[in-house]
Amino acid sequence: MGLYILLFSVFLNIKVGENNSHLDYGIFLFSGMIAWLPLQEAIQKSFDVLTKYRHLITQIRFPLLILPMHIACVAILQEILLLTIFSCLLIWKTPFTNFEPLQLLFMVPIKFMFVLGVCLFASFIGVHSKDSTQVLQLALTSAFFISPVVYPLSRVPEWLLPYYQMNPMVGFIETIRFSLLGTSNPGLETLAFCIGSAILLYILGLTYFRAHQHKVVEVL
Repeated sequence: MGLYILLFSVFLNIKVGENNSHLDYGIFLFSGMIAWLPLQEAIQKSFDVLTKYRHLITQIRFPLLILPMHIACVAILQEILLLTIFSCLLIWKTPFTNFEPLQLLFMVPIKFMFVLGVCLFASFIGVHSKDSTQVLQLALTSAFFISPVVYPLSRVPEWLLPYYQMNPMVGFIETIRFSLLGTSNPGLETLAFCIGSAILLYILGLTYFRAHQHKVVEVL
């Protein structure tokens, strides 16, 4: 957090909030990290979860779906914990003036479906491409910087914005900021694409996982 504040708020002079202070940017950054960090950790853990527990998979009849599902559950619990801590910090700094909890609560199960879908695909990729850890880290780093975690959505060029908002993380991050910081509403189009992507990814991931899980034992 300190390094990002130093780089983006001090050196690159990215300002947010009414006072345009470094503290305001730190709060803005924390709100983006809440949505990003649990997802990143879940993907990293899912990538080798089937290989890590190969002794369970190959020796006993073990329901494979439990492994990526428990990672997704932990990720959502971590995000809820971070949201709770963040809310307490906001109460300490200033009373809620634009608190919109309903949209945020609605997005929690949507985020779970999104994370679980990603974890299901990541777990299969990890089994079949065990040497692609560096590619995974590069992909996560790229996804981090094409999501509005460290910079506001207003920094995105207007001509690029319609394509940029096709990133599902835009909806999740902007919902947190709208619900807790009182920023502008993400909009129905952004939320619709975010929700649709999460549901589609969940259905495809679950279908693919169930159809090909028998091949995991053969590979391991």
